[in-house]
Amino acid sequence: MRIKHLLFPLLISGVVLSGCQKDHSNPVEPGHENAALSADSARTEFSKILSKAVYNEPDLRNFIKVKALEQFDNDYDVFYPFVKDEIVSEGQTFRTILEKYCDDPNTLNKIEEELPLLNILLPDLTAFFEFSADKWNSEEKEIAVTALNRNNDPHVIYGNGERMSTLEPNEIPGFPILVVKNSERLKKKNDIKVKGAPGKLDYEFVDNAFDKRLNTKATPATSTDNEGMIVGAWQEFGVDPQYWQRDYIYYGMSHSNPKDGQLNPQIREHIEMIKFEPSILYTISDQTGDPFLKDNHQHKSDDKNPLSYDQISRALWTDGNFEFRIYVSKGKRDGNSAAAQSIVMNVHPTEIFRFRKIKHKIKGGGWFHRDRHTYWIESRDDIESKWYFPYNGAGYPLEKWDVAQEAMNLNFQIFERDDSETIEKSYSYKNTYANSTNFKIDIGLGNIIKQIVKLDLGFGYSSNKSTEKTESTKIVTTKTSDDLGSLTLYFSDPILRTSSGKKKIDNSPWFFSDAYTISNGAVTMQVLPKKL
Repeated sequence: MRIKHLLFPLLISGVVLSGCQKDHSNPVEPGHENAALSADSARTEFSKILSKAVYNEPDLRNFIKVKALEQFDNDYDVFYPFVKDEIVSEGQTFRTILEKYCDDPNTLNKIEEELPLLNILLPDLTAFFEFSADKWNSEEKEIAVTALNRNNDPHVIYGNGERMSTLEPNEIPGFPILVVKNSERLKKKNDIKVKGAPGKLDYEFVDNAFDKRLNTKATPATSTDNEGMIVGAWQEFGVDPQYWQRDYIYYGMSHSNPKDGQLNPQIREHIEMIKFEPSILYTISDQTGDPFLKDNHQHKSDDKNPLSYDQISRALWTDGNFEFRIYVSKGKRDGNSAAAQSIVMNVHPTEIFRFRKIKHKIKGGGWFHRDRHTYWIESRDDIESKWYFPYNGAGYPLEKWDVAQEAMNLNFQIFERDDSETIEKSYSYKNTYANSTNFKIDIGLGNIIKQIVKLDLGFGYSSNKSTEKTESTKIVTTKTSDDLGSLTLYFSDPILRTSSGKKKIDNSPWFFSDAYTISNGAVTMQVLPKKL
């Protein structure tokens, strides 16, 4: 079997298979043949069975590839409970194919009972060699299978049911592989056990951000249209506290048209850019599953510079992404505050941090061994933040903002989310309301608002410009999530500071280099209004 000879020479030190599975299963007492499997042993047993099936069944290999490419949860996952009864070939389901490779016909029942979140991942290893869901040649039978268990023992590699090798928790395989693990993106509804085999209706996504069906989002108008609108606002009003650039965009008001501006319902604020200071690493890398900066990365090669900067950067972090939650709230003039809008931001550390300097040492391997390359970061001072551009520059769209009926400020509360018990927290904000006499709301039949009109520029000419209220908003988070503080954006804040135009950094999208930003020292954001 050719895979046997691929394993050892192609092992590359790295991070893909590091991580833990969270299980709450009871240990199995020895000597009880009919006892349920433990979660770890169930994943291991499933790996053996799957490795035999994918080696011998070309249709199953192609089925797994096709399902992974669907990315139903926005990752290359094949969720076993959803696909086990689907037809793979000639009337055979995924499950009936697996049954052919079980020594005990009851084994699959035990595995399914112990692992309601059983999942198969096709890892993206293209940073190190040519393997991913779309690059996998499923015609070739040599593909390994391993289980990602909750302990830190080496990962056992199986090929055609045989134990072929092991990988340390921080090593990257240099060969095609399937990873058996728990899904971290789905959960049982109400976390209750359902009698019999659970179906699709018994599951729900941990967060809507993982549901591919909800990926359709309102998209901004062309960048040229929005750029002209934003630059036009600066040209009209500049940076003058008496005049608001957003009056030009939201209400079409200007020096020549200073009265009775109608609200454009197609305007939405967008989080265009966000960055995190490296100092927060001590806070956000604090829980199991969070990415951590490794002490070093070692790689064997006789090449002088065998790895690119991007490859080294990824290898210096342990596996996993940071999951940030941004809660956006605003006060309501009638006092009935709405629930905060929740935005999920799932990013790899290399998307928000870069290394100024990477140390590189080469130790000669002699006649019969390759050179050992060691890479490391000497100090956390060598880490710097970089701008992250949501949706590749399209931005995270916020909910409609109507300062006739809502506060003049948007409140942003930011967390790095960790998995733990859900709790509800209350946050107090000082909300500012423009004088209601500067607005006119036309009501039509059925008390439906026909149009909202802003009578004068800025705060208008009333002596009573605005009022302030301290109001609270409830946010649902988890006990161990890291609170990164709050930010506030006011309707009266400038959009552009100058007309310096757009630029780009490396492969980033074009962005306004001198747009107004809000910051609390840990997090900095650029928020721009754009037409949908």
